[in-house]
Amino acid sequence: IAFSGAEEFAKKYESADNKAGIIGHFGLGFYSSFMVSTKVVIESKSYKKGEQAVKWESESGTDFQLSTIDRTERGTKITLHLDSESGEYLDKWKLKELIKKYCDFLQVPITVEAEEANKKKALWSESPSSLKREDYIEFYNYLFPFSGEPHFWVHLNVDYPFRLQGILYFPKLKHELDVSKNGIKLYCNHVFVSDEANDLVPQFLTVLKGTIDIPDLPLNVSRSYLQTDPLVKKISSHIIKKIADRLTEDFRKDRTTFESNWDEIALFVKYGIISDEKFYDAAKSCVLFKSSNGGHTTLEEYLERNKEKNEKKVYYAPEVEASSSIMELFKSSGLEAVLVDTRIDSHFIQYLEGKNPDVRFQRVDAEITDQVIDKSTKTEIVDENNKTE
Repeated sequence: IAFSGAEEFAKKYESADNKAGIIGHFGLGFYSSFMVSTKVVIESKSYKKGEQAVKWESESGTDFQLSTIDRTERGTKITLHLDSESGEYLDKWKLKELIKKYCDFLQVPITVEAEEANKKKALWSESPSSLKREDYIEFYNYLFPFSGEPHFWVHLNVDYPFRLQGILYFPKLKHELDVSKNGIKLYCNHVFVSDEANDLVPQFLTVLKGTIDIPDLPLNVSRSYLQTDPLVKKISSHIIKKIADRLTEDFRKDRTTFESNWDEIALFVKYGIISDEKFYDAAKSCVLFKSSNGGHTTLEEYLERNKEKNEKKVYYAPEVEASSSIMELFKSSGLEAVLVDTRIDSHFIQYLEGKNPDVRFQRVDAEITDQVIDKSTKTEIVDENNKTE
């Protein structure tokens, strides 16, 4: 494999004395190479004139030898002596496959037999102001072919108090169980680390797809590290806030489009609200319900609209019973109910009751309400002739 950017790489090491720097930069890759190699040799020369070239070689991955060599070309050359069972790595297409997986977005070109094997441009490292909608969609389809167009995306770009870049997409779901377990790809300085980054985000966000690049993440990151490291927890909180901010922004800017997408994102938003207190605080204003009068409404809008008839009370009914006789009776009395889905809303309504203790949530068919009864009519079952109607 020829690294066309070997000269730029060599500039990272100011002198031949910084031999440990070479191992530090590619250390994991070097030692991992012993899984397929009997010997690894690295030859490197500093970009500074007059510096002595050095050679690092090892046959075990733990013990190694350092020596000076006569090398006139500056840069770094890595030679792997493959073992007898690893001949597949001499195959051009196998090499290109590995480079595409791990180094596709490395910022130097990598060639295999004079053919460039990596894409190079990591869209998440670009300035959001320089990108168009088409750029995000094209990148999404490159990462996840045949996935269509996402509902929305969030471009992460943080320098302080931690470093984080990435793009997270909310995909169009064909059905509620159409959720990829490995939708978020984890990178470190553009080098692929893992496609199982679910421990980096809360469970309700695993529906998202995209990339997260954490420069301070160790390349040999473990699941236990992701679950316990304070940095990871801060990053998770930041991602939650950015997703909630994007939802509320879309709700304010284009409510019509937001309502048209609501059926697909409702389950995700409600589950997130139940699961995370901070997400509830940030996203509660854009939670929608279908109204028995048609269209969508927020909880705040419903309470304001119905405060004269049923102050601080929310009537609700299963969506499947929207056309039932009791609902027709209910609507004929000038009352409004929100329509709920049985998948999660029984838990969601309970959660909202806890968060809004001054509001009473009442199911429409739980009891015949005072508003439905006409108190001016007689209550006798039979007339004076002992006859019913």
